Amino acid sequence: MKTKLLVFSMLIFAALFGASGCSKDDNQGEILYTDWFYPSSWQGYMGNWYFIWNEKNINQDVIDNGAVLAYVKITGDLDQERTLPATLGTANWGFQITDIGEMMFTTDMNYGTPSTGNAFRYIIIKGGKHLKTAGISNTDINKLKTMSYSDACNALGIPE
Repeated sequence: MKTKLLVFSMLIFAALFGASGCSKDDNQGEILYTDWFYPSSWQGYMGNWYFIWNEKNINQDVIDNGAVLAYVKITGDLDQERTLPATLGTANWGFQITDIGEMMFTTDMNYGTPSTGNAFRYIIIKGGKHLKTAGISNTDINKLKTMSYSDACNALGIPE
């Protein structure tokens, strides 16, 4: 009976912590991050392009007290990671949280439809008590928002 209880407990533990996806939780705060991903298509028109991305981990606490850092690798830009918002040539690239669980990536590119080969990645830093226990202040978040992709990954201890 004890063996069955132990196995059941281990399965519950694995289900709870193994299904969390890409995250770093070192008891100092929770940081979630994605792999590089590609839009399936762009919506809009010349000078006003966007795609919507759903992310269940963007909740009111993240919006009010946390942070979302986003990055782009633009096709033809030699695989350069750029912190959003970014400018390349005459095109501005950005993102915004449009609703709980929803992000919109944008560009005002006015020379054709943006490529679905452009890669995007983001990092979510959960807010509230998580930030306090992680020792991350609003000043630190503002610094992270202006850091290069590589520097932000290094500062947060996540893989590039």
